Amino acid sequence: MIRLLEVCPSTHSFPRDVVCRLLYFRLSENPIFEALSYCWGTSEKEYFIYCDGLRYWVTESLLKFLLRYRDSRESQLLWVDQICINQDDSVEKSLQLRLMGDIYRQAEQVIIWLGDFPGTWIGTPEQALIKDLARLRHTPLHGELVALLRQLEILKLFKRLSKIRYESTAQLGSLETIGTIMTSPWFTRTWIVQEINAARRATAYIGNIRVGWSTFSDAITFVVNTGMRFALANKNLGPAMRLVSICLTLAADRNLPMLRCLLYARHLKASLAQDKVLGLCHLSTDFERLGIDLNCSLDPKQVYRNVVEALLRKDNTLEFLSVPRPRYSTSTAGLPSWVPDWNTGSNIVIPLAFDIPGFAPNYQASKRPRASLHPGVDDWVLTIEGMQFDTLSTLSRVYPSEPHANYIEDVVVASERTADDMLAELDTLLEWAKMTKSVAKLEPRNESRAALLLRTITAGQLSADIDACHRTFRYLVGRYRLRLKLLSLLETKTSIIGRACRAIERSSR
Repeated sequence: MIRLLEVCPSTHSFPRDVVCRLLYFRLSENPIFEALSYCWGTSEKEYFIYCDGLRYWVTESLLKFLLRYRDSRESQLLWVDQICINQDDSVEKSLQLRLMGDIYRQAEQVIIWLGDFPGTWIGTPEQALIKDLARLRHTPLHGELVALLRQLEILKLFKRLSKIRYESTAQLGSLETIGTIMTSPWFTRTWIVQEINAARRATAYIGNIRVGWSTFSDAITFVVNTGMRFALANKNLGPAMRLVSICLTLAADRNLPMLRCLLYARHLKASLAQDKVLGLCHLSTDFERLGIDLNCSLDPKQVYRNVVEALLRKDNTLEFLSVPRPRYSTSTAGLPSWVPDWNTGSNIVIPLAFDIPGFAPNYQASKRPRASLHPGVDDWVLTIEGMQFDTLSTLSRVYPSEPHANYIEDVVVASERTADDMLAELDTLLEWAKMTKSVAKLEPRNESRAALLLRTITAGQLSADIDACHRTFRYLVGRYRLRLKLLSLLETKTSIIGRACRAIERSSR
């Protein structure tokens, strides 16, 4: 049994009042409804609507959406978690959580509410530009067009390719607006991944306009994969870039295990720490088999431990030990060191122990690691049996030394860094290059040397967009080789000057 919100038509007498009523249905009755995917924003419920004749307090974000959503002529059925689930009843929340995948799959469409963006006009030009950018993603770009992208000649590119009949300067303003839309907090939330993945059809509501999600995600992909993103350098596009990449990965591979889903979505945020697991439960193919308890009343520490214990019990695997830990501290108190803290996701980390789309599969001569688990007396100690394989003699720095969410983009524009910092990073890069060259022949991979080196020097801390990584890495290699040539030239000049000085010194004696 689920609740659905009937949003009544607006009235001329009270245009700012939202009037609704709650109806009850079984999913087996196949009700026709839409489901909302949105960001709650602040948890403060300072605004109200009228539901079944009574005031019902809601967040500002939901009120703004309902004012945009309601029709002037007929009622509409909507599922929205803030109202259709009793948020004060943990038992009901746990029961409804089991149904959420079915709810979003059965909805006629999922509506994505990205917000109003006060102070920014969003209208027909922006809607048309989004569609043009989406079209460009599937248009082969050759010759002059590629050159225009590389030179960031955005206005000329628009003039050549856009089918919108208005001034190019207006188009550039529209691109800036789209960059603002891409900074919506919606792109940072954990729950939305499974909501979009389950949707039969999704539509983004952005201020006054509506755009199909597939069209909008294509536009984002085009902006990210071309030089256009550098025209929006003042915008934080990282969350939107990574979310679209995750959605594409999930669409291409519907057989992702729980641990892989947690890794892909680790950088996303949730108001409650336990939602970093519960919000992904319907994405994985093995969640039910693992038997993880969907109990919303459990604290985050117990939820995270349940995941590890389920992996040990059902899969007899130690792969969870490959998940990187926070460098300094954990944000979830009371976790043993062997339990990954999924609530620390300041950057994307995909360990080398896991296969990554775009690379050759991992090779392990002894197959997957198998665990021999022994019950421990201390609840904080994980007791396992193994064998010593080798000892690490030297640990080099990870490139770059302080990675963060957008470090690949930052390295590209690193020309403002001091020479000392750049040279230090190049020394590390050269170290890794020498080591990789000596061992790459031993690995039974079909990867290119550049791809293998990229995985190694970054210690697996890769952008979710592997193709963009490759392009950026080739750019960095070019700059690296140029710097080596300059250093070589400098050394040559120094030696010439040195010989000249010594000759002058000898002649003066």
